[in-house]
Amino acid sequence: MIERLARTICKLRGVPPDDHHSDFDTQWQAVAREAKGLLISMLEPTEHMTRAGAKMGGCDIDQARAIYRAMVDAAIDRNI
Repeated sequence: MIERLARTICKLRGVPPDDHHSDFDTQWQAVAREAKGLLISMLEPTEHMTRAGAKMGGCDIDQARAIYRAMVDAAIDRNI
């Protein structure tokens, strides 16, 4: 997930993600820390997101929040 976000950041900046970077192998790797920071900022779902997740998952709000948090935690832990 971090790589996906980093590649998107590069594209939004008009930088080819796979081009070489002076300090990293590629441009996307140069912005991976920034991408990870974005994921960390998303650790807590909004109330609207929590209600929607609970409704879709047929669970209570606390369960929906825990599921969401586990998913974002997994995205952060799997990379870098």
